[in-house]
Amino acid sequence: MTSRRTTRWSRAAVLAAIALATPMLASAEAEDTPPSVEELKQDTRALAEKLKNYTAEQRDEAARSISDTLEVIDERIATLEKRVAEDWDEMSDATREQTRESLDALRAQREKVGDWYERLKDSSSTAWGRMKKGFSNAYEGLSEAWDNAEREVEADENEKRRNSI
Repeated sequence: MTSRRTTRWSRAAVLAAIALATPMLASAEAEDTPPSVEELKQDTRALAEKLKNYTAEQRDEAARSISDTLEVIDERIATLEKRVAEDWDEMSDATREQTRESLDALRAQREKVGDWYERLKDSSSTAWGRMKKGFSNAYEGLSEAWDNAEREVEADENEKRRNSI
């Protein structure tokens, strides 16, 4: 039962990755600052509605989008990790631990999405339908991991500003 739940989670995580990163593709070109987590969530809801209408025949198109999205997610994680590295020396031990845990959770989710993406490319139309159904659960998990990681980094930056005053 756990294996089935994990498989469903992993499959749906790809759609969550698409949903979280697709808005970044457009906004990354338009501006230097990344969109807020709230903006990503709003755009994700819109994309989730669009994905409901994708058919198994459109799987290849979705796979290309996922591949592009994974690249954007990797860039976004690298940016977040860079921010953490720049502030690491000024972080308290507790903040370091929380930040490390959040980033580890985010990387683990990304790895699951990547593993599942490889299986998606050869999936049947039946698997495609199950993947779409699991989207909302995966979105929540990946969104939460992302939100936690960014919240940890922002909390540290706020603490750093307060201490410098």
